[in-house]
Amino acid sequence: MNEPEPPLLSVRELRVAYAIRRGWWGKIVRRTVLDGVSFDLAAGESLGIVGASGSGKTTLARAILRFVPHEGGRVLWQGRDMAGRPEPDVRAFRRQAPMVFQDPVGALDPRMTVGTSVGEPLLALPSAERRARVNAILADCGLPEEMARRFPRQLSGGEAQRVTLARALISDPRLVICDEPTSALDAVTQEWIIGKLLARQRQSGLSLIIVSHDRRVVQALCPRVLMLPNPAILSSD
Repeated sequence: MNEPEPPLLSVRELRVAYAIRRGWWGKIVRRTVLDGVSFDLAAGESLGIVGASGSGKTTLARAILRFVPHEGGRVLWQGRDMAGRPEPDVRAFRRQAPMVFQDPVGALDPRMTVGTSVGEPLLALPSAERRARVNAILADCGLPEEMARRFPRQLSGGEAQRVTLARALISDPRLVICDEPTSALDAVTQEWIIGKLLARQRQSGLSLIIVSHDRRVVQALCPRVLMLPNPAILSSD
């Protein structure tokens, strides 16, 4: 009998804590931000992550991709535990599950043009093919070809968010993790972002994790929601 296919992503009892010093000469305390978070995400499924400010929504997204170290628990990608994997495996994981960061301008290297940043996940391709793919994904995200020659400082907030989404989608990922994807954007751009993610999900079976305080965005994109509790747990070292 065939074994059932594992979930695309499994998070098991994930725990993250930060060391904080109270005052200049104060005692070191540990703040537990995530304490035993678990969920499964199937291919083509969407999950919203919500909670109050400081509940660890962004930390959870970053910990999944190993941008933040975790003290306990496991992250399994297609049944494969990512703990202790070599750096090339981690980079491959992040290409298959890229993150759209909350601050789109800050997420772009100010020294790189838009075209270079968007095409960075495709460095293994010949330059002509990579340039064609960049132009195609920019057009798909409603941006003109000349946008590829601009630098991040020359972009509006809405343009920068479209650029970061283009960079996430260019490698045909299985999952996109979005941290406040519509924060500080005008209503038209918000609706465009939501529509683009839904269209891509219908076309390719893309899975989504949406981190947001905006319940309207979560309800539009995610049938399932994970509510994070307020942590506020401090302990002395």
